[in-house]
Amino acid sequence: MDAAAPTPKQPQHAQRENENLAAHFEFPVSQPSKARASKNLVDRILAAVPVGVVFLDKGLVVRWVNQQFAVLDGRSADDLLGEDFSCLFPDTSNWRSELTELVQSSTPLSHRLPGQFVSGSQAWNMLAVPLIGSANALEGVILATDLAGTPGVESLRDEAIRRLEESNRLKRDQISVISHELRTPIALIRGHAELLQDKVGGQLNEVGECYLREILSSSNRMHQIVEDLLDIRRIELGILAIRKSAEDICSLISEVVVNFAPQFLAAFLKAGYVPGEPTIVDVDGNRIRQVLARIISNAIKFTPENGKVSISVRRVKREAVVEVADSGIGIPADKIPHMFEEFYQADQTSTRETGGTGLGLYLCKHLVEAHGGRIGLMSEEGKGTTVWFTLPLAEPPEGRS
Repeated sequence: MDAAAPTPKQPQHAQRENENLAAHFEFPVSQPSKARASKNLVDRILAAVPVGVVFLDKGLVVRWVNQQFAVLDGRSADDLLGEDFSCLFPDTSNWRSELTELVQSSTPLSHRLPGQFVSGSQAWNMLAVPLIGSANALEGVILATDLAGTPGVESLRDEAIRRLEESNRLKRDQISVISHELRTPIALIRGHAELLQDKVGGQLNEVGECYLREILSSSNRMHQIVEDLLDIRRIELGILAIRKSAEDICSLISEVVVNFAPQFLAAFLKAGYVPGEPTIVDVDGNRIRQVLARIISNAIKFTPENGKVSISVRRVKREAVVEVADSGIGIPADKIPHMFEEFYQADQTSTRETGGTGLGLYLCKHLVEAHGGRIGLMSEEGKGTTVWFTLPLAEPPEGRS
């Protein structure tokens, strides 16, 4: 039988680290394997934490340091063991009284020491944490480097935020430029397609008519995406034009529902809307048509065949409340808080069955709020979704009660 391979000898530093740690962590003798596993876990945690850690006994003598602190100090961990803490922190003589008081009080609260530990060009705050053992007896003090509040960290954070914001601004500017550039070719495609639709140049056969419908549908969709991106940029710059006038919200809804009649028929859905008495609101009619169209389009998209989309209007105090309710697939509860975020989609998988850019509800939110209204939704997965928004009622003419 072959001789067993000799066990590799641990480096002196590793042996001493383990011995010192073992002196301060008690494990049941009856469970040696479990104790070893727990101790190994402690070793790995202390080695992995991205801060320097020092353990002092009650006499403020160094009994253990992790490798991160040894790197900061510039000496090996072996050289630091057994030293008085002042050898590690020579410029912090006022710490002795703080640590002595902490040891004597035996309170299990962390304490930030005054001044800083300087290592090269870096300055670190230090936290002191009492280590309380069995029977609430103090075993020593743990010192750990603390980045929070260290001079320079805030400026680094602010610089990172500034760079992120600048990168985001450049991205927005680029999207805006590209969107403007896309406008012309899309307009040309749409224009020529409409000429063909008007039979300019001759009659198309059945296949040509089918291709033409696809060209018109796709170019209209491309046009809408470009306009959405430009509207987002206008919103961000605070230059989105809102031209208000007195409008009957019930009439606006009727117009939009009639325009969507082909989509309702194609999707085998029922549209439920009965216009009520005129409800006058002070709005930009085109922008509110845009809001209604997006919400109704979403309802159609996510409602299975033979379902229903219902639209209603009611007055609540000085507001008109519009609701669009569908009997569709609904939205998972954890997705609801994010539905009005830019580019957010409830189904973010690459295999999703419905298209979209995730801009619709984001734009609706900003358009409604630009009118002084509010918007929200309620949904139950498998039962449907109701999107609602409010608009301020128009002030009655002077002299009218």
